[in-house]
Amino acid sequence: MGLIDFVTRADAAASHPAGAVRVARGVWIAPTDDRHGRIVTLEQHTLSKALAAFESNGHRLRALGTMAQMYRVTRRSPDMSDFRLGPNPFERIPVDWTVFTNGADPLRDAALVAHGLTARIAWNGDPRTLPRGWQGVVRACHEQRGTPGVSADTLVGLFIKVEDGVQQQGWAGRVAQAMRSLARRTGLARLIIPLRLPTRYTRERAALPFHEVARRRREDGQYADHWLRLHVRLGATIIGECATSHQHAMHVEDFHAQFEAERCAQSGYVLAQRKGEWYQAYVDLERECVVINEGCVWVQHALADARR
Repeated sequence: MGLIDFVTRADAAASHPAGAVRVARGVWIAPTDDRHGRIVTLEQHTLSKALAAFESNGHRLRALGTMAQMYRVTRRSPDMSDFRLGPNPFERIPVDWTVFTNGADPLRDAALVAHGLTARIAWNGDPRTLPRGWQGVVRACHEQRGTPGVSADTLVGLFIKVEDGVQQQGWAGRVAQAMRSLARRTGLARLIIPLRLPTRYTRERAALPFHEVARRRREDGQYADHWLRLHVRLGATIIGECATSHQHAMHVEDFHAQFEAERCAQSGYVLAQRKGEWYQAYVDLERECVVINEGCVWVQHALADARR
């Protein structure tokens, strides 16, 4: 039995992409616009619920098996997630999962090429009231759920990842377009994304003020950061910045266990490396703690021309 064989096309609702087929409760599959791949959409699934869907269908669609392996992570404790400053309820919030596969035939052989995650929050559209970056979005989503009189009107892109071997082929743009279409189909007013700038994490830029990295441009006038450049090229508008989108705090000894950094003789900023990325950390020797801030650039994508 193939992935699309155990439901009928009558299960496809108008709120889902043209040609979409419901394969499980809240799980849909549709061809991509260029017919070179497929999109699997899991709307409003917590991490545990999404994992269950990935694992139960992994034998029918290889891409979902890959997603299950990616997110069923056995973390070594302590892990960086243990040091997040403030509550991190990501595993408890409902998330929209958009999974792109290649066009392999038979369908079960389709491999993962890219995926994106989005959350839904209430936001009034005023850039002065944007959530405090990525962590602020996750917290707002969790706290707003079930609050009387509060209903989500904004889709927020939390994550886009393109698999190795298929980068530079336009998949990130396709995921962003799918997010725009999702916002339209579900009746949301806007799509915003807190972009984590990859060029921030080079040694030469890690110590610069975040706003300086965010606004840096090339000689041709385009933004120096390729991720920001891509979204602007897709029509996004920059609406704000947040220097504390991700925050981590830890004991000095935990810091040196997680990062490669020289020992400080006095309190102050130090450059540290982790998994090939560079960070600026503030080391407080008197209090024996370290704080690391990561920033984001807020962009908003127009929905008027998003394809349904």
